Amino acid sequence: MNTRHIYIITLLALSWQGCMPTIESMPYQGNDLFSLDDLEVIAGQSTLPIIDQRSNDLTYLLSGIQGIATLESIDSTLLLPKSLRYKAGVYQVYAIHENTIIDQINLTIKANEPHGQILTYLGPKTTAFEDSPGTMLTSIVTDTFNNMIDLPIDFTYTFLGKRGVGKQQERHDHEYFTAKLFPPYNNDKVLVGINGPNHLYSSELPLEGSSGCATAARVDIPLYYPLADGRQQFVVEVNAITDREGFEVAEGTLLSIIIAGNQSVEKYESLVTNGSAVFAIENPKLSGTYTLSVYSCGNVIVAAKPLTFEQVTTSLQYDWISKDKLRIGPVTNNLNQSLPNGSPVEVSLPNCSKYSLPPISLYDGFATLNLNDIYTRCEITMLSVTVGERTLMINAKKPL
Repeated sequence: MNTRHIYIITLLALSWQGCMPTIESMPYQGNDLFSLDDLEVIAGQSTLPIIDQRSNDLTYLLSGIQGIATLESIDSTLLLPKSLRYKAGVYQVYAIHENTIIDQINLTIKANEPHGQILTYLGPKTTAFEDSPGTMLTSIVTDTFNNMIDLPIDFTYTFLGKRGVGKQQERHDHEYFTAKLFPPYNNDKVLVGINGPNHLYSSELPLEGSSGCATAARVDIPLYYPLADGRQQFVVEVNAITDREGFEVAEGTLLSIIIAGNQSVEKYESLVTNGSAVFAIENPKLSGTYTLSVYSCGNVIVAAKPLTFEQVTTSLQYDWISKDKLRIGPVTNNLNQSLPNGSPVEVSLPNCSKYSLPPISLYDGFATLNLNDIYTRCEITMLSVTVGERTLMINAKKPL
């Protein structure tokens, strides 16, 4: 009759090595307990025929990454519990006697045969077929127990569209594989499927092809302040972007926006992401009517929209605090509010251009200019003060 013994096997994550007991490796009566240096088993196998059982007082410690388990030993066989036998991984088995490692062996539980549905991730789901880098499809092959397979597998990618069927062959060499797909048809909606040996298959994934250049779009501006102030910004969203066939353009398509008007031209660029391109646009510095134009492929105009920007400064005043100190303000906008703190005030001396003044800015709608130093350097008669697009010419002749 077979003698049965129960041993407690501790399964420790590799990162928990600090929790293992301090044990030293030493010979056990000069004999190796394990007949092999390494052992490989297939996921689902329930026994490990590796034990040369010579003593009833041995404990076998299995160190890996899957948790803790109690194993049963029958004669020269260890039984793997259900919680472990289905999980692929690399482990070390230690034979321990009185806190001393007697022997050890490396154990690899390998994935079973490829089985069932392939996990697939496609992106972007819209691609430009002409001169395109392709779209990326990542596939993961697993066995019956959901272990990833690391074997060479030949796949067939099938494209089904209104223009027919196309195929592309790729080899899967690793646990996951990313293929660049190049559908065979321009301007078509296709379904992509994967087939492999042993009845491997994937669900169908939709892929839409574009000619590459956008020809139509909708321009949305959720909110903007129509003020000629270069410190302000507004957001432009370009949506419903389609090519000449009415297909959505590919993810990553480059669009540009040009703002032109009042002898000014500014260009911005953005990539199409999730069907939209978003731009952060600076308000122009000068008032007037501008045209916002969206371009694709460099010079293909997609959409245009007129925008009007008003002067920021509507009122610019001044007064003399003393004979040589000038207070500029209040400076207000078209809502009769003071301009923001830090708004620049440009002061120049028309008849003393060799002397440059230090920069000044508004605070609570006012700025102060001390002319005492200026009077000692220049014989000035006029001051030019500009805030935004408003300019004042002030008689600043030194008083007697």
